[in-house]
Amino acid sequence: MLKKVLLGALLAVASITASAQVSITKVDRVAPTDEIYIDMATGAAKGSQYGGAAIIINNAYKCAAAGTAAIDAAKAALEKTSADMSFGTIYTVNEPTTEALRAISARGVGKVVFVNPKDKVIAAGVYPASAYDPDTTLVVNLQQIDYAPAAALVK
Repeated sequence: MLKKVLLGALLAVASITASAQVSITKVDRVAPTDEIYIDMATGAAKGSQYGGAAIIINNAYKCAAAGTAAIDAAKAALEKTSADMSFGTIYTVNEPTTEALRAISARGVGKVVFVNPKDKVIAAGVYPASAYDPDTTLVVNLQQIDYAPAAALVK
């Protein structure tokens, strides 16, 4: 099983090596970093101001999706897989909307890593402020990281 996970991670990293915006080292191929996975989400955005998201389960790439005006990238990526998400992480360019966080919470996602916080996303006119109405019942592990290529997608 571990062999399959490592092989999946290696294949995912190898598939983005040609288009990666970060320098991929031998260590990254064995133990990919958050930046490698965020780069996958950035690639999924394909220049869209709505961002992109990548789903990683047990350090193996599962799927990716771009966001649209109608659907948050994280929610779009979740809709592409029926896999058990309890050991999954969603890497997304923009902080997920409240609607996406509800879907993330319902699927039991372990963690969400994002670059652009909601105030920056709202200021850029990507999503309306109403998309971020607080829902105090949600328990989602959110982590913000810095990654310049993803930050540049929101102007």
